[in-house]
Amino acid sequence: MGLFSGGDDGELDVDDVKGAVDGVKDVAKKNKGLIKDKKSFSPPKEIKEFRKAYLDLLKEFDKPLIVYVDNLDRCSPFNAISTLEAIRLFLFLPNTAFVIAADEDMIRLAVP
Repeated sequence: MGLFSGGDDGELDVDDVKGAVDGVKDVAKKNKGLIKDKKSFSPPKEIKEFRKAYLDLLKEFDKPLIVYVDNLDRCSPFNAISTLEAIRLFLFLPNTAFVIAADEDMIRLAVP
């Protein structure tokens, strides 16, 4: 007899329901840990951890890092501002410099 097949008369009774509940519990026990809990996402925490890893990498590298960003004015206004905001996260880190090539007027117009 299947899990939800009911008795001989085709009707479900209390025993059928108990059997189904026990079956579900058994499946849950066997598969516990199969799906991991969703990791909470906190942008400030992620940024802090990334900055720490980045600083550690810079210390190991022991040389200045220069990042060249060219043609920023050819990006859409949204992407140009998003790029500048991402760069801002790195501005105050040691041994890091940015050289940005873009039309100032386009960047001014992109700022909301």
